[in-house]
Amino acid sequence: MNIEDVLEVFKASMVEGEINNAYDIIDKNMKLYHKKNKVINENFMNILIKSMRGEISPDELYNTLMDQKYNVFKFIENYDEYIKSLTEIIIYSLNRYNIKYPVFDSKRCNDL
Repeated sequence: MNIEDVLEVFKASMVEGEINNAYDIIDKNMKLYHKKNKVINENFMNILIKSMRGEISPDELYNTLMDQKYNVFKFIENYDEYIKSLTEIIIYSLNRYNIKYPVFDSKRCNDL
C-alpha cells in the first residue's frame, strides 16, 4: 500500500475513533517500509506514532512534518496544505478521544 493510501486509512480511523486500527496500520506499514529500506516513509510513520503516544506535541508534529524531506507523496500537489490538514485531523482526534496511546477514551469524551 502506498503512503497516501496508508494515511487516508489512518485519518479515517482517527476521526471515527478507531484508535487501535489507526495505530496498527501505521505500525504495520512502518515495519514494512523498514524492510523495504524506505527510510523517509518509515520516519514519517514513526513521527505519527510518537504523536499518538504523546511523545511530541502537535506543534512539534507540524513543524517536523513541514520539512520538505518528508514530501514523498507522488499524488499530492500541495504538500504544505496536506500536512496542515493531516495535523488538524490528528489534533482533533487527540483532543476528542484523549489519546496518549495505548490509553484513549473511545466514548468521544462523554459527548454521546
